[in-house]
Amino acid sequence: MATSRTIQTRLYQESLEKVGVKVVIPESSDQMRLDSLIQGLLGERTSMDHQQFLERMVAKSSTTRILLGCTDLQLLFPSSGDVIDSMHTLVAHTASHA
Repeated sequence: MATSRTIQTRLYQESLEKVGVKVVIPESSDQMRLDSLIQGLLGERTSMDHQQFLERMVAKSSTTRILLGCTDLQLLFPSSGDVIDSMHTLVAHTASHA
């Protein structure tokens, strides 16, 4: 899950596909709503409507893991083994190579 711009740049898709990970991109209507949600997230992060929308998107995708390609989405998704927080992964990788 990320903004349309991040998805268009294929920032995550290319690297994941190289290691055999199937990438599932939201349908265009869901992506437009996700973009809107991300843009307004800081002011409305407790909205149950947002949480329910994200849960429906995840269920519809039939995936086992979710990559948070937008740092604002950390506000709605708790960390777990099924949620990959790109910012946390970057920090951990950077720290291990420092």
